Amino acid sequence: MEVAENKNNLKWKLKQVLLYVPVFILILFALIVTIIQIPIVQTKILNSLSKLVSSKTDYHIEIGHVNLSWYDNILFEDLKIYDNQDSILLTTHNISANIGLYNLVVNKKVIFDAIELKKPTVHLIKKTDSTAINITEFLIQLKGDQTNKNNQSSPIIIKLINIYDGIFTYNDLTKPLLEKGKDYSHFGYKSIFATASHFTQKADSIDFDLISMKGIDMREQLNVKSLSGLFSYCNQSITFSKLDLNTDNSQIRDSLRLNYSSSAALSSFVDSVSFFVNLDSSFISSDDIALFAPSIDHINQTYELSGEIKGTVGDLRTKNIHLKFGKNTEIKGDLNFFGLPKIEETFIDINLGRATLTPDDF
Repeated sequence: MEVAENKNNLKWKLKQVLLYVPVFILILFALIVTIIQIPIVQTKILNSLSKLVSSKTDYHIEIGHVNLSWYDNILFEDLKIYDNQDSILLTTHNISANIGLYNLVVNKKVIFDAIELKKPTVHLIKKTDSTAINITEFLIQLKGDQTNKNNQSSPIIIKLINIYDGIFTYNDLTKPLLEKGKDYSHFGYKSIFATASHFTQKADSIDFDLISMKGIDMREQLNVKSLSGLFSYCNQSITFSKLDLNTDNSQIRDSLRLNYSSSAALSSFVDSVSFFVNLDSSFISSDDIALFAPSIDHINQTYELSGEIKGTVGDLRTKNIHLKFGKNTEIKGDLNFFGLPKIEETFIDINLGRATLTPDDF
């Protein structure tokens, strides 16, 4: 009888323990959430974050306010990142980030469910021939020494990114300003709205699915009405597959790949970047082409184009080209151009399979 009573008491106590443990965990969790809402605690977290960035780089970060509104939701307000010469790299009105806390704590993986940026401004600057673009230097310093493969960090994954009313500028201070045409050493876009998914950053590579993007050229030359596709970047190539780009005058479809020795070569696009373009029923306006080859700005044509284009600007080769323009001109075959972008000095090698030429179109 006494043994049975002891067993019942033991079961009762065990039930109490099993009941109290989840209650205790819940209370502890609520206490932690409450603590991180206290301004002084958030300030300490903010200072720790700024010191972490400063300790890894010679860039410095300023954050006006941080709000941990829930255990996995962080809001940064008035964020500013300065490069090593006190030039602004990034500013934003606010960044809202929803981070997967379980993956961070348990699996040691940085996975964001969503990031939202309002009024971000990115200024990319190349200041001298011997220095890289400021954001490249920042990322290299932030990653630190990863020569030991066992110490390589896990990828950063962002499931969804939304950008509202952004600004982007690029300036290569080693290059003079161009008065005519598209200056790809000095350009900028405003009113940028974009949505991307499946963003992954690992080592020197970045991949994401650009669902939609639009932006206004600050010089009103090449507005992006819509842009979508699968984007991939690394130190030696940029790839856009399933590309669909619409400007005010042109529509370009299919795929694009740029190859270069290093990201610094992008500032010498004509000579240092080779590319492979596959076009499918694309429409390209001569007005847009003239931005890169100003000597043809007197032409007023829209070209329907399919086929492969590869090489550099100065040594451009096409294969299986199907070109239509004007009233009744249609060309099929291979065309090679040597000497662009100076059209008056360009040699053209043509191997036609079939052609219908209308004199008025020329």
